[in-house]
Amino acid sequence: MRPKDALAIAASAAGISPRDAESVVATFLVEIARCPACNGSGNFTFLRDVKVTADVPGLDEVPIKAGTSGPCPLCGGTKLDLTHAHWVCFKGDSPEACERAKEAGGATDQAHATCGLVPIPPVTRDSHGNARLREVD
Repeated sequence: MRPKDALAIAASAAGISPRDAESVVATFLVEIARCPACNGSGNFTFLRDVKVTADVPGLDEVPIKAGTSGPCPLCGGTKLDLTHAHWVCFKGDSPEACERAKEAGGATDQAHATCGLVPIPPVTRDSHGNARLREVD
């Protein structure tokens, strides 16, 4: 089904305009793609002293003091949890470059008008090739 048709059907069922339905879907996609560890900031601050396992030979644990900040360990500073959505740029730009172009507006904005977050449904195929919803933790 074409996204435009799906939005029209959803809008009709909810008693809202297609434009409002599109806004609801866009907000939903942004929220499910937001990194849950840093709440979309890209940064992480330890609230208490911790010890983390080290990947350094001869060093078992690394102590980290409360208040230490750095890139989020889950998203790596990208601000996104790409478990449920990912960014698609139809020009082939990186997500960051595409978002900058969309924000800049003008002629560049038209080239990126259809780019954005695309949902990744939790679907798999069974042994017969039929689509099945898979369980997500």
